[in-house]
Amino acid sequence: MTTVKRLYWHFGASICLLLLFFLGYVVKFYPQQPLLKTFDTSISHFVQSFEQNFLTATMKTFTFIGSTVGTCIVLIIVASFLVAKKQTLAALYMTINVAIGAVIINPCLKMIFQRMRPDTHRLIAISGYSFPSGHALTSALLYGTLIAFIWYSGATAVTRWVETLACLALIFLISISRIYLGVHWPSDILAGWLEAGAIIGFTYPIFRQKLFIQQFKGRTA
Repeated sequence: MTTVKRLYWHFGASICLLLLFFLGYVVKFYPQQPLLKTFDTSISHFVQSFEQNFLTATMKTFTFIGSTVGTCIVLIIVASFLVAKKQTLAALYMTINVAIGAVIINPCLKMIFQRMRPDTHRLIAISGYSFPSGHALTSALLYGTLIAFIWYSGATAVTRWVETLACLALIFLISISRIYLGVHWPSDILAGWLEAGAIIGFTYPIFRQKLFIQQFKGRTA
């Protein structure tokens, strides 16, 4: 990865980080801010207006896919596939990325902002703070990292687009399931996406540099 491309990644990550903390500042100190309330309530009401038994079961499935257990299952499958393809560094990077975000950074942010979950439309039982959304974060980290891998792979343009759209669909459906089930505000979801964007933007150039060094050593060995 060239210096210019690395700067682009870091610039994007910085923008995500600034937007995340600006949103967090509003959520923490101005929770009744009209624009925030309108954004959260209007999207929540729209999503929850589609409630029906089949859709509820579907959304619970996507919530499971984005849960700790579901994410670990997918992560193990993908990491195993990467290791089998002799891409151990990629598997390690993806695992560390998800672990750092989900286990260290997100719990700390939840404790800092301490936002309570919605309580007017709850279809599943859950406790803890809601900002940023852990499901939105982990799904965006896992499948967002996959998207980064896809676009630096040697696959055809059609294949890359199909795989990218599939990853984006999973991120969206896992995240929207949390709003549908009444356990997150839309701004929680947005914060999770921004957090993931910041983490990937700052760490992916490091991965690419390590990968280049590894490949260079492999060629000269």
